[in-house]
Formats: sequence, structure tokens, C-alpha cells
Amino acid sequence: MFKGIVTSHQFPFYRVVYEDGDSEDLTSKELAAVLHITKADVADPRRFAYDWGDFNPGAVPGFVRFLDDYMGEFSMDLPAAWTGTASDEASAAEDPSGSDEDFLRMEEKQLKSLHAAFISGARARKTFSTTRTAGLKLVWFALSRRWVWPLTALEVGMYMAKLGVERNKVGALSVAKNALAIICSMNGVDRSQYNNLQATAALEAMRREHRSVTKKAAALTAGMVRAINRRYSYLRPGRPDNMQWEFAIGGAVSAAFKLMARYDDLVKLLWDPDFCDVFFTHVRYFLDGRKNLQHGCAMLDVARPEDDTPDGVYFVLVRGKRFFGTGHVLPHIDRRTGEVDRTRPMAYGDYVAFLRSALIAIGLSETEAALFAGQSARAGAASEAAAGGLHQEDIQPLAGVTTAEWLSWYNRRYLGERLRVSRALGL
Repeated sequence: MFKGIVTSHQFPFYRVVYEDGDSEDLTSKELAAVLHITKADVADPRRFAYDWGDFNPGAVPGFVRFLDDYMGEFSMDLPAAWTGTASDEASAAEDPSGSDEDFLRMEEKQLKSLHAAFISGARARKTFSTTRTAGLKLVWFALSRRWVWPLTALEVGMYMAKLGVERNKVGALSVAKNALAIICSMNGVDRSQYNNLQATAALEAMRREHRSVTKKAAALTAGMVRAINRRYSYLRPGRPDNMQWEFAIGGAVSAAFKLMARYDDLVKLLWDPDFCDVFFTHVRYFLDGRKNLQHGCAMLDVARPEDDTPDGVYFVLVRGKRFFGTGHVLPHIDRRTGEVDRTRPMAYGDYVAFLRSALIAIGLSETEAALFAGQSARAGAASEAAAGGLHQEDIQPLAGVTTAEWLSWYNRRYLGERLRVSRALGL
């Protein structure tokens, strides 16, 4: 083992010169794995870096542990999904020969470990993954400034001000606030104290400076889904089973539309027995936990068409169940080879790319297809249901929501209602 010093950097390589005269070029991940840091290094306020785009300190051995230990000094915990630690106390054997105090101390460790594990599973995995970096940055900044937790509103405001100047992006401040909310929620800290102007001044100022209109994704129509099924949702003769990617995409888009499924719901749908059952009147899916546990109903049904039209989604899913049998309804598909891997779900970006490609294949232009995204199937189904005269309470269980306002966000055909109200005002 020889000590090395980083002497230069030219993306993506760091030049490391060792004390024996040797040198090599390392990528950021390779460098992080061998970088040696101390607690004093992490606590040095001059070493804090807001930009983790090129080099991620979270990958350096010991870095996250120092942050976790710092929070522990104030009896505060970080999500296990952030720290990447799975405590062994939960599986430790109890020693009945110890004193009552020893037993209670051991039990407390075990229950804390179990509680931490349940917290990580209580929200969608994406919720924690998208806030991990922002949360670790916030904790690092607080550690390097010797702040005491829970932070004051002014301290949060000062950190937001630094992010506002350094990043100049609304998203950076918004994600930092969400990360702080997660820390507060899991530690029983009242987060309302961080909603006043003292804490949110930088965020609100950035929103004014970068004000823009949030454009909604276009909605799929029943005709589009029908056209995609006619072109995609059948087996290609002479192809291996693991190369039937068109059939997989057609079935996934159909299921998303008929079940009003978000992407986070779609990736949880499985063909496996008990997770997908075929009946004469319907196909039933069991969805094991919807996003943020917003609705307890986990039985989602696709009805058989009354006229038994072969274009019906019911028959597409019946064929899919018969052919695939097990694995994800939205499987991973290699975008170069078309190989289907049903053991893991497709990434969000790939799903959007395949959906747009399918829309182009049925006649839309590239410009038109670019308007569609992951919410398009859900928005399209909500719009079709509203246009068909269904009341929002009738379809809330299928959509997996508990609030009545959801339809106003997803329905893309509210123009007629808005004009009717406007005309009722007279003039």
C-alpha cells in the first residue's frame, strides 16, 4: 500500500501520483473507493462542496458513517436508504442470562433497527433515492458548521441561501426541503417551523426568478391504445420467447391505461400466480402497495368487453398471462437488442422512450410523440372515464387516490366544463 495524492483532474479521470513514483488515472468511482478521510476532514467547513455531479463524497468509505454518528449525537436518525446500513441488532440473539437493564438495552437496539427498516419500506423507493444526495449535503453542511439538531429556521434559511447562490436552480432547493421533511418526519420533529419566510425565503425568491409554466403530458386515447395493440400486442412467429418485446410493451401500455396506473404502480404489476388471475369476466391484478400507500385497495380488475371484441384489453392481458406466466408486466428491455428480462422492471426513461416509439409507429409525428410521458396512460384513462360520464368517486378506487381533486389534474378534457361555468356568469 502506498500513499497517493491527486495532482490533476481532466474529466473523467483523476491523476494520482504515489509516493513510490508510480501514477495512474482513476475515475471518480474508483477514486472514491480508495480515498482516505477522517472525521476532521468532514468537519472542516472549507471542505464542504455543494456540487456532487463529478465526484460523490457519499461513495467514500466512512463519509456517510461520520454523518450518521453526528446525527446520533442529537438522538436523530437518518433513513437507512440514505446511509446504506442494515443494522445487525435486529437479528442478534437475546441473552436471557443478563440483567433486566441489559435485556432492555438490547431490546431497544433491536426495535430501533426494525423501526428503521420499516421506515425505509414505508415510502416508494424513488422517494428516498431522489432525496438521498440532498439530505446528505444538508447534514454535511450542518456538521461542518457545528449546528445542533433540530436546526433553527434561520439555519435552514442560510443553507437554502447558499444553495440558491451556488446552484441557481429551484429544484435543488425544493429537493433539499423535501429531504429535511423526511428527517423531521422520521424523528418526530415538527417541520411546520420550516415553512415560514425565515426558512423558505431563498426558495420562494428562486421560484419567482425562475417562474415558468408546468406543462402537462398529453393524454393517451382509447384509439391510440387500440392502435398500439393492433401493431404490437401479438407474438412474432419464429422469435425466441425472450425477444418478444413488442408484445411486452403492448401489454404494459394496455394495463397502465385500463388500471389508471402510475409508473410506480406499473412496475409492481406481475404476471405471477396470485398477482395476476384470469377469470371469464375479468383479469385481476393484486398490487402490493401503491405509491405512498394512498389507497388500501389492492385488487385491480380489467373487465371483459360486453361485445367480446378481440381488440379489448382483457384479451390482450389474457394472452400475456398465458405467454409470460411470471415476471414483471413492464419488464426490462434492452433497447439495442430487444431482449426481454422479466426478472426486473423497466426504468422510467426507457418506458417513456418505448411509449413514444410506439406512438410514432402508429402514425404520430416525433413532435407529437414528444408530448407524451409516463403519466399519459393515467391521464388518458381519467379523461376517457370522465368523458364517459363516470363520477370521480366511481373510479377513485381504481386510480388509487383518496382525494377528489385528483381528476382535475389528470383530466385533459375539462375545457367544456370551464366554458360552461364561464357562460353561466353572463356578460
